[in-house]
Amino acid sequence: MPRHTLAARRRGDPGARGSDLLQLVDLPEPVVGPDVILVRARAPEACEPVDSKIRKGRPATKYPCHYPLVPG
Repeated sequence: MPRHTLAARRRGDPGARGSDLLQLVDLPEPVVGPDVILVRARAPEACEPVDSKIRKGRPATKYPCHYPLVPG
């Protein structure tokens, strides 16, 4: 069965050149499972305050992340 992809904006590792920029990437569609749900966003929020703080890399202790990061 073919896998679908989805377009996403992704942030690179902190400290890397241009890491604060979001890159448009195609990612594999997540696999739905007992602890994973798939939600279709028809109008995603572009200015979510938490996403903005994570994108700026602060505070890492309050918003721990693994990079590369797809906010949202």
